[in-house]
Amino acid sequence: MPHGRRRFRLGSRVPLPIKLTQLLLRQALLLGVTLLALSRIPLSLRAPNAANIQPALRHFLVWQLPLTALVHILFVMLHEGRPITPVIKRRLEGIAATWPLGAILFFWLSIVFGVSFMEQGVHSLHWGLLMSSLVVAPVGAVVGLDAPRWQYVFAHWQPSGGDELSAAVPAYAATVGAFIGAFPTPLDWGSEWQVWPVSSAIGGVFGYIAGLVAAWPVALAIRIEQNKKRRTIAD
Repeated sequence: MPHGRRRFRLGSRVPLPIKLTQLLLRQALLLGVTLLALSRIPLSLRAPNAANIQPALRHFLVWQLPLTALVHILFVMLHEGRPITPVIKRRLEGIAATWPLGAILFFWLSIVFGVSFMEQGVHSLHWGLLMSSLVVAPVGAVVGLDAPRWQYVFAHWQPSGGDELSAAVPAYAATVGAFIGAFPTPLDWGSEWQVWPVSSAIGGVFGYIAGLVAAWPVALAIRIEQNKKRRTIAD
């Protein structure tokens, strides 16, 4: 079981400006992947309603999931400097094991929060697959099946290093965005986009995008705070 606080680090092999540049490049690539996946949704499916949500999510996931995993795995390989085959194998195992489990978890959460299993179960399953691709699969691509690292990222909110932070901040933001997006669903406004899980899915994707943008400033702020603490201790 992990215990205590982990010190945030961006690695020790290259100078800090290069590390921060690598993190910025990774987030830019991930943002590009997400926008590409959104652009692959046919125009006929872009109206936010119950009839379009399932095929729209399928078009999005076909592009977003594998390309996001590829970007994370490439940068993990760059940072670890280990033989390529074992690194790829561990990360693919992490995605293959955690993505379906994450989908089941989010599906179960939707049922717990009151979504009808009989009437909207298929919608909830698609929502679960989306949320797992935004929240769980990227972390699986970074940490594999390393249980203590999963606990630090999600249970203790202590991502350590650029790899974990790059996946964790968008994951946190996507979760918050999805639950904020779900708030209008039970309101009696009569809008098509209120039907489950349209607004929640939109909120999750926009939250994820916001997290991609925020990850680099978060890393920079953490480093600045750590440097201040070091100078305080030195004085």
